[in-house]
Order: sequence, then C-alpha cells, then structure tokens
Amino acid sequence: MGGEYFKNASDLTRYELLQIYDSCPGKCYPTKIPITDKRSIVCNILLVDPGFLERDRKFHFKPTNDGKFVEFLPDFTGEVEQKFAHPRHKMNLEQIVATQEADSLSKIMASLDVESDTEGLPELDVTDEDSSSDSDMSANATMRPKNSQPKRSTPPKPEIKKEKPEKKPSKNRDKQPTRNRREEREPEYQPKRKFESGKARIKTPKYDTCLPISAWIRNMEIYGRVTSLNDEELITCALSALLAEEQGSHIIASLTDTELQEWDAFKAKLEDVLGFSRDHWKHLYENYQRGSDSFGVAMAKLTSYYRQGYNIKDLRKHDEELLIEKFCSAQDDRLRELLLRDKASLDVSSIVKRANELERSIPKREINFAAVTKPENDPINKQIQQLMEEFKKFKADHETNRKKQSGKKKSKIDLDKAQGYCFKYTNTGQCKYGSSCKYQHAPQQEIPAQVKEYARSLL
Repeated sequence: MGGEYFKNASDLTRYELLQIYDSCPGKCYPTKIPITDKRSIVCNILLVDPGFLERDRKFHFKPTNDGKFVEFLPDFTGEVEQKFAHPRHKMNLEQIVATQEADSLSKIMASLDVESDTEGLPELDVTDEDSSSDSDMSANATMRPKNSQPKRSTPPKPEIKKEKPEKKPSKNRDKQPTRNRREEREPEYQPKRKFESGKARIKTPKYDTCLPISAWIRNMEIYGRVTSLNDEELITCALSALLAEEQGSHIIASLTDTELQEWDAFKAKLEDVLGFSRDHWKHLYENYQRGSDSFGVAMAKLTSYYRQGYNIKDLRKHDEELLIEKFCSAQDDRLRELLLRDKASLDVSSIVKRANELERSIPKREINFAAVTKPENDPINKQIQQLMEEFKKFKADHETNRKKQSGKKKSKIDLDKAQGYCFKYTNTGQCKYGSSCKYQHAPQQEIPAQVKEYARSLL
C-alpha cells in the first residue's frame, strides 16, 4: 500500500477536482466555463462526464513521491481508506444539480418561447403604416420565422393597400395590459428596510479600569436605552462586564438584593466602591491649569470637576460665575487680564469663543536671554566659585592618579629566580592563601639570599 485513499464527490478538494478533469478524455483548455471555484470545476466535469455525480461513486488518489501533491487513479479497484472533508469545506451537490437543471430548463423555455412567438406568421414583413413616432420602433420591427433566409433584392412593386381584418373582441377585457417579458424578469428595486431603534444590535460597553467609573455607567445607561432593557436586565449585562476584571467578583459578592434589582442603587454602589471621592474632584477643580488643552476642553473639564466635586446637576447663575472665574484664572497672565476685563458681559458658552479671539489677537513674544551682572560680594557667587575650585582640584587629582596607574607596569614573576618560594611570605612572613598556597613557605633562615633579594625587587 502506497498511501492510497478514496473520497466521494462532496469531499473532493479543488486540486483533486482538477486532477479528475485533467484525466477526462473530452477535456479542453481553456475550459468552457471559467474556473473560479469548486462549483465551476464540477460544471466543467459534468460537460464531459455526465455520470460524475452518480451515487456512491468513489475517486481514488495516491500521494506523489515527494508527498506534496496527489495523483488521480481512475482504474484503481483495491480496498483503501476513505477520507472526509471538513464540514465547512464539503460541496453541496444537490444545489449544483439543481442549478444545472435550472439552467437546462431555462434554455428549453427560451427555445419554446421563440418558437411560439414565430409560429403561424407568414414570411412577409409585417409593418404598421399608421406608426408615426420613434417610440413604436420595437413594435414595427420585421418578424421572420426561425432559420429563414433573407430575401434577395427585387425590383419594387406597386404598393397595394390591404384591408386589415377586424380584431376579435378579447374575452378578458377587464384584465390589465400585460408587461413586456423584460419588465417581468427585472423586479422593481426595493430599498432595504432599516432597523428599528428598539431592535438595534450594539455591543455591550466594555469595562475599562483606566477610565472613570462614571463614564462606563453612562455608557451602560445609553446601551440600556437603545436596547430597551429593564433594570434587572441592564444590571445583568453590567455584572457580566465587571466579571472580566479581577476585582469584579469581589464587588458582585458585596451587592445586596436591592442593589441587584434597582439600577439607581446599583449605580450608587459602584460609584462608592470604584469612583473617586468628592475631595478628589474638588482638588482637580481648584488646581486646574489649562496647559496645552483647548479652551473648549478646559471649560468641559472644569464643569465636570465642579459638578462631581460639589454634587451639582443643574448649574445656577452663581455656579456659572464661579466657573468663569476659575476659567480665567487657569490661563496665562496676559490672557487672564484680558478675560477679566470682559468677564461681566460673558457667560459659560461665550467665554470660550472670546478666549479664542483674544489668543489670536495677542502677538507672540520672543524670549530673549540676557546676561545679568551681580555684585562680587554676593554669597551665591562665592558658593559657586568655591564649588568650581573643588571640582577642578578633584579632576586634577583624578587625572594624576590615572597617569600613575597607567605608567606602572605589572611585573611578571620569574619562577626560576623565585625557585618555588612564595615571594609574599618571603617578604612579609604572611600569605593570604596560608597552607593552601601552591608556593613554598619556608623559614627565613632556610631561604636563599638571592631569592630574598629577588622578592624585595617585586615590591
């Protein structure tokens, strides 16, 4: 056995279908039907092999020597293993057969329609003499039977007017006039129905620990309003989003029955546990500086900080005056001075526009640096001079030590002159290695004089 296997028609891959088509005796290239997918390959095979989709027909293959491709075996008769395709990759053969039958039926109906339209008509041209407009040219066209040859040109004959036979009264007079065949085949365009607001499908807002809890709660309220959820359903969706975070399970365990049924109580619980305190928002409001924020963002931040810090829902006139005062103080000196002049005639909505206008009118000042001389007896100057002198001295000492260390060459020990004695023990009578030293530790009277002299030269 060389790895042979068989498949049914619905399990064949695109490459295997091409192998089967290539083995058919009536194949032709380019194919009659352009190959774009497996269905088009099957249609080309059916043109040369009508029995391709017969029930329980087996198609045998074997892998090539390199194992990268397969080879179709049309005459194989042995018993081999069957392979199946993934359910998503299977071909719907019933749909392909139905499509083929529909195509052949449409061709038959088209031929029948042509024969019925031309049946019983004489070979003479039938024209309408009373037509006078260009819009009736399709009705005045010449009608000839099928496979009729064009007549040769003959000399003109005198025209003979024929009386038209009276039309028989139709039985179905009350019926509406029939449409043309083209109008029947092309249905009128119907625009797609837009979804209703109550049935809109949107994703549940994801809980993000980097954002304030109030922003996520506001997103959940919008989601519940769009999807028409009641309090319990909205709380269930919120709990599923909270479980995605590590701290969500602890928060859910601390909820009461009332907080699990009423959205207002549930929202208040989350704000107490995950939200910032009022002192936090008050601190942001009182210490805010605009920096690189735009004027609109600055006013939006101040309003948000003020409402959350002082628990205010609707701004009153006194609150707007405080916001305007804080907005002016958050600007730089020149712009603050100009805004304070117009503060009496401005409100929360117009001060942003006025600030933009004033900023464009202020010329950009260039920053010029100039040296300022200070008196010699200034204590700050004395401290700086002292530090500079200490630094110069430290640098000079460091440079001197570096040169000394670089100029000193490491001497190598001449083992012949040392004669196996430890020069450290010879000079000092001590050695950090002790009894584990690989050189000899002998008493001073036993060490030769030349070894002692060489050991002193190594110091």
